[in-house]
Amino acid sequence: MAQVVICDGFEKGISNSDLKTEFFLLTDSDLYLETLDVRANLLMCEEYDGATGFDHVFDLTAEQAQLLRATGITRGIDVSKSTPAKNVGSRCRFGKRDALDRDPLWRADARLFESPNHALRLPRG
Repeated sequence: MAQVVICDGFEKGISNSDLKTEFFLLTDSDLYLETLDVRANLLMCEEYDGATGFDHVFDLTAEQAQLLRATGITRGIDVSKSTPAKNVGSRCRFGKRDALDRDPLWRADARLFESPNHALRLPRG
């Protein structure tokens, strides 16, 4: 079973999770990942202790965010001409419970798959 935990702190998200949960997606509430990217990252957790979730972030405009919320898909949102955000304070980690129990994913020495995909960051407010 997999569980999505949206939290301000990863440690709090894990401690509040169901003990039967085998896989986690720990993420900030303003990030959007494509469904296929979520599936791919979960699959990489079979080989690694976890995955970083994304390589870079694109900040959405208010109009792009409104389109995404209205349709639930990214069709019509073109980030190919956008520059990835330079100040990425957002965090996202995929992981397995057994790996989290012995080596938390927020530590620098965790065995993480470096995800090559991007995330979309929704504007705050």
